[in-house]
Amino acid sequence: MFACEYCFCHYINIGILFLTQFRLFHDDWRGYVIAGFCLVWIANIYSSLFSIIRLDIKKEKMEITEKEDDNK
Repeated sequence: MFACEYCFCHYINIGILFLTQFRLFHDDWRGYVIAGFCLVWIANIYSSLFSIIRLDIKKEKMEITEKEDDNK
């Protein structure tokens, strides 16, 4: 990969914005800038929620295995 995950996310976002012509609040270049930052922000929120859910699931699995080991 030519860049870190954070930079790569922005590059993909810029490409998608220009392919779809998605703009937010303004019909000129400012709409692209606002849409770009908003989409990356939303993607980061989803990634954070996903990682929190994964950690909770892993914690629950560890607690279950500890309880099973104690019962043996």
